[in-house]
Amino acid sequence: MPSKLTLKKIFVVFIFLTFSFGSSLIYEKYFLEANSDSFSLNERQKISKILFKSKLGKQLSFVSVQLEFSELADLNADITEIKGYITLLKSSDNIVNYEWVLPEGVFLIEGAQQQVLNNVPTETPQEVKIKVSGFSKEEKKLISLSAHTRIGNTTFSNVGLLSSRPEDSFEFIANKNFNENYNQTDLSSESPQPSKDQINSYSKDSADNVERGLVSPRNKIRIQR
Repeated sequence: MPSKLTLKKIFVVFIFLTFSFGSSLIYEKYFLEANSDSFSLNERQKISKILFKSKLGKQLSFVSVQLEFSELADLNADITEIKGYITLLKSSDNIVNYEWVLPEGVFLIEGAQQQVLNNVPTETPQEVKIKVSGFSKEEKKLISLSAHTRIGNTTFSNVGLLSSRPEDSFEFIANKNFNENYNQTDLSSESPQPSKDQINSYSKDSADNVERGLVSPRNKIRIQR
């Protein structure tokens, strides 16, 4: 019979798993229902994707920052809209301070370059956006968005980077290398087909040895009389 200590450990683990599952279920139900009227299906899927990526770095930072643009301007004189998604994974005061850092030659056209977000719920991406000029396909430039929050007396921060040439980014190169290696991989599970001479030779040997028994080179099963 299991000892009392073992039973106690099993009980504690069961309670912990039950609590974790219940909390996740309640949060998911509340989040989806609360936003069902204000978000379309595509928007909810996008929020879920952002939240999933944010949780991937949960052990490294308590605030996640991701950047994107829907369409990059062709010329520096044109305007590009850049969106940032800030996700708090943990915070003491639910306050986020953020700031856009623009390189030389990039000018803010619309939006706040730095701001404070109050009453930010955890695990809910907050969208911030700006419009700039000088950020285009003409030349490679980097725009960054930094955000920080406080947990106790400690400040935790993170930075998101966006390049005007995504093909030079580490993520793009990694995906490209993966796709190239995947396409070069032979996924065929079929073994090489025997030649006509091999088939004829095998059939002749089988007929000659039927009286003595034969060990098949294919399945290693000994055939007895």
